Amino acid sequence: KNYGAGYSKKRCIDLASGYVCGFVDPDDAIVENALEIMIKEHIEKSDFSLIYSTHYVCDANLKILNLCTWDLEYNKKIPLYKNNTATHFATFKLDLYRKSKGCNPNYKRAVDIDLYLQLWTVGKLYFVNRPLYYYRKHNGSISLNDNFYKAKYWDWIIKQNTASNYKDSLENEFNDYILNLKSLNRHTAKQLMEEIFRRIIKKIKR
Repeated sequence: KNYGAGYSKKRCIDLASGYVCGFVDPDDAIVENALEIMIKEHIEKSDFSLIYSTHYVCDANLKILNLCTWDLEYNKKIPLYKNNTATHFATFKLDLYRKSKGCNPNYKRAVDIDLYLQLWTVGKLYFVNRPLYYYRKHNGSISLNDNFYKAKYWDWIIKQNTASNYKDSLENEFNDYILNLKSLNRHTAKQLMEEIFRRIIKKIKR
């Protein structure tokens, strides 16, 4: 039975036994020396829970289209749930992850941000400014194309749930996001906003 992305990610981590862990999605790939680079960084930076790189954006055949431009070094002055810069190739220390609450198995999409936020609560973040990952765009993606706004729906739920733990709110940030969605008409934007906040208020039980 397919229990979804959140359950699968948490289950994989629960079964892991290594010092450094990282996910390579089955439709993606990493550069030849990616593991060597990341392990070296983790050894040198013992108190960093999450170390991530930039990545190549590729077509369905893994042909490079461009270099990702939005992943940057994390700004410590802004909570990660308000300014997520972490992305592929993301690697983490298993012992530090196990000090967190752990990934929520009930999340269906945007589960990477849940992992990053959990690691953010227990350690430092470090950005390796080198493309170590090939991110493949294809029709079957659970976060692109027709599934883009489904992924955004879960992304906001996950971030707000984390913000709530710090007695914080993303209401203003979410409002700005909706207002900037030129591709959505007013009725669709209103529906999306109402549904996300309904789920946030209800809270997904762990």
